[in-house]
Amino acid sequence: FAKEEEKVVNPPWFYQVSEDDLETIEVINGDNQVKFLKIAERTWAFEDPAGIPPKHERWGGISLLVAGPQVRRNLETTATTIENPEQYGLDEPTIMINVGLSRGRNLNVRLGKKTTDGRHHYGQVIGFPQLFLVVRNWGEVIGRLAAEPPLPKWFVKRNPEDILEVNIYSGTKTSDETHRVRFTRDQ
Repeated sequence: FAKEEEKVVNPPWFYQVSEDDLETIEVINGDNQVKFLKIAERTWAFEDPAGIPPKHERWGGISLLVAGPQVRRNLETTATTIENPEQYGLDEPTIMINVGLSRGRNLNVRLGKKTTDGRHHYGQVIGFPQLFLVVRNWGEVIGRLAAEPPLPKWFVKRNPEDILEVNIYSGTKTSDETHRVRFTRDQ
């Protein structure tokens, strides 16, 4: 009675692309939409407001997540094609992710309803008939980018009409050579 080694079957990938191939990431979550552009190697910025980098505490690892999640299981064994997208909430997806890749390629992903236990989303890559179960947390992290954009702490949206004065300082706080330029609005 020889002991047989159990083969560990790795979970399938929902999709998988190289992080280096990512050029744009657009997330649509309900009425909220945000798009990020790669402006240099491993450097990302919002499309609007243009050039503003995302808050690094929330952005760290996002490109790795977007490069492709593993999934709990592929539902292809029970249904080779999605006959009724409405059944899974894929006709009106909760979250859509549009990924722009190098050489003009695109990947469009949609996440539909949650499973009855609430632990997974039904997911599909547009153009492919397979149905997958994607971990709820992955969808929540990606969807939150649109619902609560990761703007840096220093970025504050202001109505220009509300600004009465701008002061610009050069030098250091302890230097005697600190210079100030002051702009005020005529009222």
